[in-house]
Amino acid sequence: MLELKKNAIPKPTNFGGNLRLIRKMQGMSQTGLANEIGVTRNKIASYESGMVEPSAKVFLMVCHYFEQNPKDMLGSSMADNPLSTVVEISDDIDIVDRVMIDQLDGFIAQTNDMAKILEGYRSLNDMRQEKDEDATNDTLYSTFDDLLDLLDNLLKANWKLINTLTPIDNVE
Repeated sequence: MLELKKNAIPKPTNFGGNLRLIRKMQGMSQTGLANEIGVTRNKIASYESGMVEPSAKVFLMVCHYFEQNPKDMLGSSMADNPLSTVVEISDDIDIVDRVMIDQLDGFIAQTNDMAKILEGYRSLNDMRQEKDEDATNDTLYSTFDDLLDLLDNLLKANWKLINTLTPIDNVE
């Protein structure tokens, strides 16, 4: 039987992944969002990683801030159609616009997936470096760190491009 903690959202949900996607699409940092809703950056990071679910109060503040339906934030993965979760897309658009929207959706989803992969590789590399006491691998780890930094910069450029291409009015 599912036990509910007082004022907590039951696990598992899609909240963390959806929060990360919407925040990135808005071009907002974890710190910026934390300041806007009155929590710490670490809490935002914990929510996005899925380690912690927010209290009902924080959850509703996030939904209100990003103008999202609470049911959508919890239930479905917004990464499937990311653009339609942050802007309203008319059904009567022409075929060229529909193709462009589909392409942008795919680009957003791939960028989001690569961000998750980058986090995994960073964690793996950190664990390997902690376990490895042999200094002969330092050059290898340094090179791998450089490659991960390169991928991180590429992803930042992707998010910047996405923010430029998406007609999202930043929430005030």
